[in-house]
Amino acid sequence: MRQIIGTAIFGVVAFAALTVGVERSSDACNTIPPENDCAVDHDGQTTYYARQLQTVQTAASPTQNCGCGQALGNLPAGASVVSAGVYDLNGNATSAFCAGGTNDQTTTAFQTALGGVTWSKAVLNAVSTAGVTGGQAGYGIWKVNTPDGAFDGALGVAKINFGAGGSVTVDPTHQAVANINVAQCTDCSVNPFARACVAIQRVRSQLDASLYAIKIACARTDAPQLLGLPPDGELETEQEGGCTAARGAGPAAMLLLGLVGVGFAIGRARPRT
Repeated sequence: MRQIIGTAIFGVVAFAALTVGVERSSDACNTIPPENDCAVDHDGQTTYYARQLQTVQTAASPTQNCGCGQALGNLPAGASVVSAGVYDLNGNATSAFCAGGTNDQTTTAFQTALGGVTWSKAVLNAVSTAGVTGGQAGYGIWKVNTPDGAFDGALGVAKINFGAGGSVTVDPTHQAVANINVAQCTDCSVNPFARACVAIQRVRSQLDASLYAIKIACARTDAPQLLGLPPDGELETEQEGGCTAARGAGPAAMLLLGLVGVGFAIGRARPRT
């Protein structure tokens, strides 16, 4: 009987431990830190803009179908986004994203969800099977066409959900918007060796095209297709899901573990022959 009680208690305790397990942040992709670590590099009618972002844990999951969006808005008249991406603090591509590019559906999703800003072309970043490691600082870097050199406005980042019938929406709880405040940014013509300016120099050639793909596997989401990338081309698409914050076991798993503990206790209590 003691064995029965002890083993049953073990099952219940394990069940309770899972039930109260701490869930990681429900945000996804990136957020915008309050400090305005940014830089601007003017090159004729082109402006490169870098702003520090902070990654949020985003794991590949078979049950989610999403990507990560970034956008600039309220730009001066005539200015428009050419391309953008998310990089580490040294300006290197990260294993978190397998591809990215401007995307009309993502732009519309930003405008619909965040209508207080007039958004330029938004960029959709496809999450890799490695997912996004949380708590990492990096730069969102944009290439912007600025015919008269004027640049300022707002930036936004968000989790982009893909739904039935090809719907593309900004997740209502996973989004962040901030002003650019270009006067606070480092001018790379004055301080070219500032960290953000060095990162800009490193990625400039990558931003010459509105679409990029690196040779790492993408989580299986609608993002590669929306970006016009073939699943069997240079970009490898694996049977994995999209992006979701890592979290503890679900209710079904918790209940199953508790029942297993009780069943194990009953099994051990039966007389042996």
